[in-house]
Amino acid sequence: MDIVYDPNNNYLYVTNTGSNSISVINPSTNKVITNIKVGKSPYAIAYDYHNGYLYVTNSGSQFISVINPSTNKVIENITLKYYSYGIVYDPNNNYIYVTNFYSGTVSIISTSSSVNVLLISIILVAVIITITVELLVIWRK
Repeated sequence: MDIVYDPNNNYLYVTNTGSNSISVINPSTNKVITNIKVGKSPYAIAYDYHNGYLYVTNSGSQFISVINPSTNKVIENITLKYYSYGIVYDPNNNYIYVTNFYSGTVSIISTSSSVNVLLISIILVAVIITITVELLVIWRK
């Protein structure tokens, strides 16, 4: 389960792996506003501060769901070579970094064109990923 905050609409978005959806929560009322259907087993979610979209990894599907929070609808699915797991947005280059489930790879996706820019092979099995300062850190679960 993962959670992200959208500063434009002040809502929280929570992954629901068991129901293949994202819950939209209004934190002022603590109520679920709606549920957005995505791929199988959504695991992680990232917010792109430049375009305002949400990117969801679906650990049981070979694509990432792109959500427009102003409509709370999936606007696109970005196909991947492998099943995805962790995800993070880097505001310095407008790329999304995605750890690919047990493939030893990280996909780099341009948020401006929704195109897979590069597939990086790594030694460890990449599961969780984060950006800190200007450093890309990959942890092994």
